[in-house]
Amino acid sequence: MKIVFFGSDDFALPTLDALVRSAGGHSVVGIVSQPDRPAGRGRHLHPTPVSLFAREHAIPLMCPTSVNKDEPKAMLAQWGGDIGVVIAFGQKIGNDVLAMFRHGCVNLHASLLPKYRGAAPVVRAILSGDSVTGVTIFRLVERMDAGPMAFQAPTAIEPAETAGELRERLAQMGPAAMIHTLDLIEHGRAQFVFQDDLLASPAPKLAKADGILDWNQSAIVIANRIRGLYPWPGVHARFLPASRAGRAEEVVLARAVPEAVSARSQAGAEVGVLREDMLVSAGLGAVRLIEVKPAGSRLMSFTDFVNGRRVRPGDRFIAPQLPSLPLGRHA
Repeated sequence: MKIVFFGSDDFALPTLDALVRSAGGHSVVGIVSQPDRPAGRGRHLHPTPVSLFAREHAIPLMCPTSVNKDEPKAMLAQWGGDIGVVIAFGQKIGNDVLAMFRHGCVNLHASLLPKYRGAAPVVRAILSGDSVTGVTIFRLVERMDAGPMAFQAPTAIEPAETAGELRERLAQMGPAAMIHTLDLIEHGRAQFVFQDDLLASPAPKLAKADGILDWNQSAIVIANRIRGLYPWPGVHARFLPASRAGRAEEVVLARAVPEAVSARSQAGAEVGVLREDMLVSAGLGAVRLIEVKPAGSRLMSFTDFVNGRRVRPGDRFIAPQLPSLPLGRHA
């Protein structure tokens, strides 16, 4: 089939690359992506990862502010695609555009729908403490992420896996899932199953404020939040040594696991403070930090952080100074 690919984020690249290499015998006749956006200190315009891919592979590309306007629709008509493949595109595709394709448009979503409809399904799965997630391919309809499903593939979430790592694994599952689904559609064997809206849950965008941690929560909730929000927006904390000789600094907590502790050692423990066993006390249980990223430095093991700063029991992690949080886009 002739494919028009709609995508912007790097999550789309593994599947786009597979389709361009003619895996399954299909061909990409055009790519639609978001317009170039200002980024970096100089606020220079930067293309999306998908736009860069299109230019590097000399594939027809357009980057409209809205794909539903007359000029983009005229270009789509010239491309004459049989089906639209949509992955991390970032624009709502209207019914007029969907109707231009003989087989409609299918979307690769990073959750087992109907769970986690929305922009941040990977993060929400980890924050919720799920042990399994996956990818879903479904047909686009007017309502967000609510169309009938053609294919799902599950995968386990590892206990200490970060959102960034899980997202990359799900992206790598995309090519096989999409090519299999396109083959079924091409030969009339795809079976689309309607979602149960009663089981649906939202996965809204993240904001920088989501990276503020409350140590009064349970260790399980805290550890899930630390790894679920890495790399963006990241759980930010201020490391505050108990000794005046130590240096306070901003850090991002990147990876952690919960630890059960005895009721005796829990009693009277101040949350956010390092214990004698170098666990951080939580409202219930304690958190074992595995990796941290000090401001202006590289990601490092917590062991290296401890050795380099001569961290001692009694040192603590407190809420950061809000103006110090880095600027960033919504995930």
